[in-house]
Amino acid sequence: IRVGNERHDTVEQNSYTEFKAEEHHTVYADRKVEARANDHLTVGVNQHIKVGTGQFIDAGQEIHLSSGMKVVLEAGAELTLIGGGSFIKIDAGGVTMSGPVINMNSGGGPGSGTGAAPLLPGPLKQADSDKAGLLLGPALRQTLKRAATTAQPVCEICQKLKAMK
Repeated sequence: IRVGNERHDTVEQNSYTEFKAEEHHTVYADRKVEARANDHLTVGVNQHIKVGTGQFIDAGQEIHLSSGMKVVLEAGAELTLIGGGSFIKIDAGGVTMSGPVINMNSGGGPGSGTGAAPLLPGPLKQADSDKAGLLLGPALRQTLKRAATTAQPVCEICQKLKAMK
């Protein structure tokens, strides 16, 4: 498909797509996506994201990162954890901790978060097992072309509706 200007698609119900190989997208200007409900993503092996300048994430209630082996947060100049009026800052000057009480090996426990539970896509109906539609016969093709240029009804129902007006 080649579109020389804008393209608008509206699907009134669900849309299912299956690619049997790779899928590539290149966008030369901004990309804007809005999911007005939940967004689920499942990646079979690895996910790589590279951002040119900044990545800004804002969650209304919670961000939970979890790993089976390790989590590494790396910053060139400064790493800061802020929560509940306290903070831990790591920078070239050292480690700074600030809070009403600093507990080191003196009880307490880690907080917990909500684990990830992405949903998988629904079942796909196999398009290759479906039958293609019939080609338009020459007479029908001519009738439709004539109707398009003259705005005349092409079927019995259309003719009856026109006569009722």
